[in-house]
Amino acid sequence: MVRSAFTLVIPFIVFGSLAGCSGESPTRGTPDEAGRRADSGSSESEPGTADAGDAGLAPTKRTSLEVTIGDVARTLDLGEFVSEKGDAGQVLYIEAHEGGDPGCPAYSSATKRTLIVSDLPIGAPGDVFTKADGITVGLLDFEGDLLQGGGPVADATAVTITFVAIDGTSSVEIEVDATFDQGTAKGRIHATYCESLSNRPKS
Repeated sequence: MVRSAFTLVIPFIVFGSLAGCSGESPTRGTPDEAGRRADSGSSESEPGTADAGDAGLAPTKRTSLEVTIGDVARTLDLGEFVSEKGDAGQVLYIEAHEGGDPGCPAYSSATKRTLIVSDLPIGAPGDVFTKADGITVGLLDFEGDLLQGGGPVADATAVTITFVAIDGTSSVEIEVDATFDQGTAKGRIHATYCESLSNRPKS
């Protein structure tokens, strides 16, 4: 099964990215557009970057998201994102994968599992968002060893996402705590910008 070549029937999960990344970045919102704020105080970050170190979350610049369903656990280790227009302004669409080629998705790039975060408002480091803010999170299990007997798709019933760092339009790092009927997904996603995610089919 390929990594990005189909559209799921769940309304908010649409997965299918065209090959290739552009060096251009879309226009995205600024931290002032976020719904909730943490008082970051002074910052030692480089110009154009921000992190939530003062809020107790240090950037790692790596993806390590553990998905546990029953007694089976798998770690997703690759993250990508794109900024796009939502109903109330710019939002982030983020994918975290287990396996696959580093870089933007292509039809020939296969992954074992993918977690998708949709409609995430663009926040500043330390900002916290939940399902009440319109976020949706879905888990796709292409191997079938996590979501056994219930189909390849699971929707999160509860989600808390904390912004850890933002580096202009090139990368974003978030802490994820998602609950599914079958289990949980917890950990860090460090996602790099990927233009081809903008071209995925949308329902």
